[in-house]
Amino acid sequence: MGDRDWRPFVYGGLASIVAEFGTFPIDTTKTRLQIQGQKIDPRHVELRYTGMVDCFVKTSQQEGVKALYCGYVMHYKVIFYL
Repeated sequence: MGDRDWRPFVYGGLASIVAEFGTFPIDTTKTRLQIQGQKIDPRHVELRYTGMVDCFVKTSQQEGVKALYCGYVMHYKVIFYL
């Protein structure tokens, strides 16, 4: 295995990280939209957002941009350990 080229594996991993960095806030926003209006959990009964852009803007303004990436590091720890 000494003469095999490892660069495609590394480049693929880096491409995955960059792509996930760009799409993770969209997934976070989608999840927040999905849990609003739940009757099971009293914290999420009221509708806080009117749409995707509204959720993105309100989350950024109220909690900061870091809130859009909440769970990003753990997501990659799970992927790399599997």
